[in-house]
Amino acid sequence: MIICGFPGTGKSMMAKFSRWVDLESTPFEKDWERYAKVAKHMSDNGYTVMVSTHRELLAMFEQMEVSYTVIIPPITDKEIYLNRYDMRGNSYDFIRQLDTNWQQWISEIVEKPTVLKTVVVLPKDGCIKAFADKFGKENRWMI
Repeated sequence: MIICGFPGTGKSMMAKFSRWVDLESTPFEKDWERYAKVAKHMSDNGYTVMVSTHRELLAMFEQMEVSYTVIIPPITDKEIYLNRYDMRGNSYDFIRQLDTNWQQWISEIVEKPTVLKTVVVLPKDGCIKAFADKFGKENRWMI
């Protein structure tokens, strides 16, 4: 399974407490094809792989015909997430970029449905762990 988690949804934290893998995008230096292929390879080999929500990566999954789940916060949680970014020590530029693009980036994910993409909106102030706990108990987490 490939899970694309919006920044601050808890990918790294989930990886610390589960057998899920947080496949950080930085080492791939914007080589979206290689990033997608590594994620697919790991998923094909039984790993639950968490990756970023960069639009180029999502487009690559579509091009490769790979199913994926995108986990996003509620659009109304912007201030909660901006505070998370600050508390975890993200740079001013990172926080400013998310502040500026929050609505557009979340809207792009929701407004462009595809057969391969499942979108999950977390509950208010939620995280991927809450999604995983619910997913383990029931299968009504998809929208």
